[in-house]
Amino acid sequence: MKKTKKTITADKLDKLKYPTLEDILAVLNGGKYEKFFLSRPKIDADGHTEDLTAKGAKVYEKLTSILYACARLTGGEVENIVEELDTITTMYL
Repeated sequence: MKKTKKTITADKLDKLKYPTLEDILAVLNGGKYEKFFLSRPKIDADGHTEDLTAKGAKVYEKLTSILYACARLTGGEVENIVEELDTITTMYL
C-alpha cells in the first residue's frame, strides 16, 4: 500500500528538489494535503473548464492573491507565473 503524504511545512517545501503545485497548495492550506484537483474537469455552459475542487480553488485563489500582492509590492510582473500555474492545474487530470 502506497503511503500518502499527510502534512508539509514551508521548511520542507523549501528543501524539495521538485516541489509540486499540490505541495504549494498544501502549505497554504495549513500544511494539510487534501483533494485539490478534480479527477475530471467540469465544463460550464460558457465552455469554461474547472480543474480544481472547491477547496483547491479557495487555496489556489490565496496563492494567486499572494503573487499579485508581491508584484504590486515590488513593481514586478506576475502574469506569466499565474498563466503557467493555470496550465499546471490541467496536468493533474
